[in-house]
Amino acid sequence: MFEQIKNKNKKGSEKVISFNIIYGIIGRQYMEIISREINYKNNNQDIVKTNLLYLTFGSLNEIKEKINNEFVDIVKADPEYDLKPIKSAVKKFLDGKEDKKKYGAVAEFFAHIVLRELGYIQQCLYRNLEENSMKKGFDGLYMLNSSFWIMESKSAITNKVHKDKIHEALDSISNSIEGRTKNNPWENAVNHMLCMENGKRDDTIKTRIKKLSKDYLENKFYKANEFNLIPVSTLFLTNIQTIDDMVKDMNELLSNSTYNNIVVVCLDNYIYDEFLKYLEE
Repeated sequence: MFEQIKNKNKKGSEKVISFNIIYGIIGRQYMEIISREINYKNNNQDIVKTNLLYLTFGSLNEIKEKINNEFVDIVKADPEYDLKPIKSAVKKFLDGKEDKKKYGAVAEFFAHIVLRELGYIQQCLYRNLEENSMKKGFDGLYMLNSSFWIMESKSAITNKVHKDKIHEALDSISNSIEGRTKNNPWENAVNHMLCMENGKRDDTIKTRIKKLSKDYLENKFYKANEFNLIPVSTLFLTNIQTIDDMVKDMNELLSNSTYNNIVVVCLDNYIYDEFLKYLEE
């Protein structure tokens, strides 16, 4: 399916607002990401354009070098750690999870791989700092061009399409920001940034996030459409849709609400088992 889709979409040269990239194929060192234009409503009710970014992971070997290079930075954000013990720690972490949560954790890891490949600067850790689980709150906080972006990853191992999981990710972000969950997502984000030892922490963004955390503690909540969002969908099953089907679905989904800025990422992941074996190497 990936080759067929890739060949269909080499034409066109429309620039979209969220990145300086071209409609078609984003050629990167380790992966090719399909970019298609989709529409959403901004807070002024204007119809504006953004990107649907789509990638199939079909072979771990194709991106193994990138994973080796970035594994420690994704998980610990501290260059003093070595790769092998961190891989072992992640394996132990995953071994303690039921299948659904294990798939979700692997999906989140590959979401980090893709966003970093696109030039986003990670402002969080992969692992929870206080307990042996994935962190609570947002799945990811990223910086791009001095702005911060909230990433939420959702995945499926049953009969779903990407629209379902993108919808779920957007609902999850809204619930966290708007005070409908038990924990303060901003406080967790600040704690993760304070533990970064790789020189990539943006202290201006940290100050902004800390202010949001203080507001949350005082029951001052915001709306999701005040922030930049990256919902990520991962399917670990065969994707029966074409890229055109996915574009149609996302245009329909995003027409139901307003957004500040949004980029949609859809991943087909067929290397789950290969990744688990990689952790044992």
